[in-house]
Amino acid sequence: MKKLLLLPLLTLAFWACSDNESNPSKTEVPEPPSSSSVVTEVLDSCGGFVDARDGQFYCSVKIGEQTWMAKNLAYALPGSICRNDDPANCEKYGRLYSWTQAIGKTDVECGVGKNCALTEGQFQGACPEGWALPDTSDWKQLMRFVRENNEGESLAASLLSTEEPEWAKYVTATDRFGFAALASAGSYSPTNAFTGDDRTYFWSRTQDTFGDDDYKYAHMFLVQPLDEVVRVGSAGKGAQYSVRCIKY
Repeated sequence: MKKLLLLPLLTLAFWACSDNESNPSKTEVPEPPSSSSVVTEVLDSCGGFVDARDGQFYCSVKIGEQTWMAKNLAYALPGSICRNDDPANCEKYGRLYSWTQAIGKTDVECGVGKNCALTEGQFQGACPEGWALPDTSDWKQLMRFVRENNEGESLAASLLSTEEPEWAKYVTATDRFGFAALASAGSYSPTNAFTGDDRTYFWSRTQDTFGDDDYKYAHMFLVQPLDEVVRVGSAGKGAQYSVRCIKY
């Protein structure tokens, strides 16, 4: 039986920031319209499905009007890596992908210096069939819904997994909506320097076209419990981050 949780509607203010290895100028991202739904629905049997490409099993969760994978993508695309280069971490955290890998393109097509205008609507990228790589408006809609319905707690606490011991050093996670963000961190190219366990990043399929940056950057979604920060920002296309897919 599906469980429905009706939550009170609160007000929300959004912002968009840059967050990458070279700290480029801030990027303003248009906000999506507010969702009329205030229902969080945990699907029967975790909404499970199998990725036919490799047999990986994923749970899903409905948050407002969106349905998200409740686990990071672990499909082994060539060039994708595990946190801290430890294969055991791929099992828990999924794999880390460059932006071009996440959108299912090559560096020749969409890497640094390439203006990669992607089609609107569903865009599969590295995601399983029937799922899509979220764009920045999808991430902003998730942020809006969580803030309006989390009874005033921090966005970070609401999105972080209660099964991640590393979060306890910074914040008490509630995973109120079943998003279950883990400390997958990320890697910066070309030095392959890994970020710490105090944050996690997810790619957006939206390219950053702010200013004269030679198409070096793309949008990402950051959850950083150290400062209880959740935001949309920009990162170099060569960074390697997690992928969460959304159902359209």
